[in-house]
Amino acid sequence: MTCSAQSYSPTLTPVNRTLHNSTNTKTKSLKCLQINLRHCRAAALSLSQLIFDLSINIALLQEPYAISDPLPRLKYVPPGYDELHSLLEDHAYGVAIIARKSLKATIVPQCSSNSAMGVKINSGQFEQFLFSIYCRPSLSNLDASLSAYFSQLTKQTIEKSVFFSRLHRKKSVME
Repeated sequence: MTCSAQSYSPTLTPVNRTLHNSTNTKTKSLKCLQINLRHCRAAALSLSQLIFDLSINIALLQEPYAISDPLPRLKYVPPGYDELHSLLEDHAYGVAIIARKSLKATIVPQCSSNSAMGVKINSGQFEQFLFSIYCRPSLSNLDASLSAYFSQLTKQTIEKSVFFSRLHRKKSVME
């Protein structure tokens, strides 16, 4: 299978949250990008340059381009950014997050797997969770998988969260 970086048109998704602390109201804006790379080397290379050129804070990737070295790792992470993932051997069907180092993003461990993960950004006065979820077409029960994932999160976490996903519902022969 061949791929071309020109076949991808990523959508820039600004995430704006009004954040409260005890003394005042602050607004913090994150420039986020979500993209399904379809495990494509050319797309990953172009994405690295796009992240850098557009000063993206966080890129949430589905089907990232990764190599096993011996453990899976992302290729083409731009300087000044961290790669956050729990990719397994099946990494072509997983998720990863690339975050600007200055955000000090950390993985939410109870919600981290090959196909779904979250990161927490906490600057003292500001706390935000971002989740990337990928449900592949061969998944037999999408609703049950999502319910199991969301049941791991507290109400307080969900209220401070933004979810980015690539969901596929298995089609029956009759559709």
